[in-house]
Amino acid sequence: MPDSSRSRAVAPEPLPDDYLDKVAEGQHEDVINILHSIKADNAAVYLAKLPNRGWVPNLPDDVMFEGPTRAAAAGLMLTAQPPLPSGVAGTLATRFHWVEIAV
Repeated sequence: MPDSSRSRAVAPEPLPDDYLDKVAEGQHEDVINILHSIKADNAAVYLAKLPNRGWVPNLPDDVMFEGPTRAAAAGLMLTAQPPLPSGVAGTLATRFHWVEIAV
């Protein structure tokens, strides 16, 4: 989290009235709904980016995957997906390797 975001998050003052105007339309509404779903433990489904952790069996566990995600008291959990076609998985594996080398 950037220092300015961290300082705003822990500051005792409320956020400025126009703070959410700077966020892409709809995203802040999803965050509020996700938090409500976690608190209510109702497992509502949203799109979210999370580490794969086996949810797509032929992708590495540590890559970020955007997919249907349940928000419940246990946290955010991606919905298991079928394996990607082998050609797509192979192409992505090459790209993931490039990122690891670059980072």
